Amino acid sequence: MRSLRVALLLLLLLPLRGATAPPQLQLELLLPDASHAGFICSASIVVGNLGEGERFLSWVEIFAPWGAIRATIREGGAPKRIAAGSTETINLTFRVPSDVKTPQYAPFGLTVALSDTVKGAPSSIVGQGAAMWIFRAEVSASLSVKSNKVELWTEEDFQLEISYQVSGLPEGNVPLLIVGIDGMEVVEMNLTGDNGAFALNLTAPSTEGDFSLNSTLYYYVGSVCKVLNVSVGRVANFDVEWATLLLEEANSTLLLARGLYYDALSDGIQVDPEVNSSLHLAKVELDKAREAFDDLNESVLSLSEDSLNASRWAQSMILQSLISDLHERIDRLQVSVNQLENVIDADSLREARQVINQSAVALDRINSEPESASELYSTAVSRLNLTSALLNQTLEQHRSRVRLMVIASSSIMILSLFLILVLSLRVWRERWGGRPRDPGEMCGTTGIKSNGSAVGSGDVAFDRPHSWA
Repeated sequence: MRSLRVALLLLLLLPLRGATAPPQLQLELLLPDASHAGFICSASIVVGNLGEGERFLSWVEIFAPWGAIRATIREGGAPKRIAAGSTETINLTFRVPSDVKTPQYAPFGLTVALSDTVKGAPSSIVGQGAAMWIFRAEVSASLSVKSNKVELWTEEDFQLEISYQVSGLPEGNVPLLIVGIDGMEVVEMNLTGDNGAFALNLTAPSTEGDFSLNSTLYYYVGSVCKVLNVSVGRVANFDVEWATLLLEEANSTLLLARGLYYDALSDGIQVDPEVNSSLHLAKVELDKAREAFDDLNESVLSLSEDSLNASRWAQSMILQSLISDLHERIDRLQVSVNQLENVIDADSLREARQVINQSAVALDRINSEPESASELYSTAVSRLNLTSALLNQTLEQHRSRVRLMVIASSSIMILSLFLILVLSLRVWRERWGGRPRDPGEMCGTTGIKSNGSAVGSGDVAFDRPHSWA
């Protein structure tokens, strides 16, 4: 009730800038129940001609607590004809100031300018006012802006990737986006919805230099601004995209060749001495190419190709050294396998041949896959070395078994000879015994007479031994 009394009092205190509307006129101001400080408000003014003669409406004026709001009816100020017995509704919008006191129940007055003829002097007539609540909205917003390029050529097309979000915005109000380059506005657009994301196509300035891209999101009672810095250079007289690809390829090829070179040296592989000089030349030419690119000099193309060719030559020589070394290792293992084919077991032989085949495959892949050459070489060498060690171990075990067999055979032969000797000695002893022998017994006789004649039949007679002088 108190607010209503205050509003009525303010209506009475409004300055009356014209006469009160006669009964044959209907003048009424229509406002929404509430509005928000800093935002657009819509109003309708009803003008009804209830009399017999026609009327001409020149302008309408609303008296708000912060000042007058006047609106002409037609462009150029020409009055609008209102026929007898008809009613016209004038719609207009105005912004409630953001610094107005809130909350408040604000009164609004109405004055219209009417005349009886087209060229007659209009009279100001006060109509029926209105009042509405004014509140303050709690609005928050965020803005994200990214450019797909920060280094541009003059008049080059580029894109801004924009995403935004606004919360608490009163219904019927939409945020506004303004994009400018160094303070000069290039885009102004109303955004739809409380949030969204889109790409904005722009064109770089026609002059060189460093520029600031200012993107501002307005939401009536505040704003969010993002600034991006871009550099604009003059247009090159060569294919920039192709030059960029050449530079990238020259750089990646040089890095690969360097890596292969240092890996080969660490593995103890003999590499052509000219490889190091070629890698140095590739680095020098690449640095020159980069400087030429920055200066927009078309020599960037030839310098990049020179660097690329030097790196490729060094790379091919290194790969050839890897292949040659690996080939020798495979051949040595193959020779060993052939020599031990009848010595080692079938499983070891099969595994060794499998390693040889895998190494041969790696040999073929080194040229076609230079980025994996060091890994292929190291893996193959590791397998070959392991297989060679296993074969040597198997060979050593075989040799140990052979030595044991030889020792065993020799021992058996010596033992056999010893047993034969012992057995022969035993037989001799058993046959002849260990007593002194009689000469006749040794000759197989049964007896000998003293005169040397034989005794008994079958006995052998010996003559007396000769006497030697």
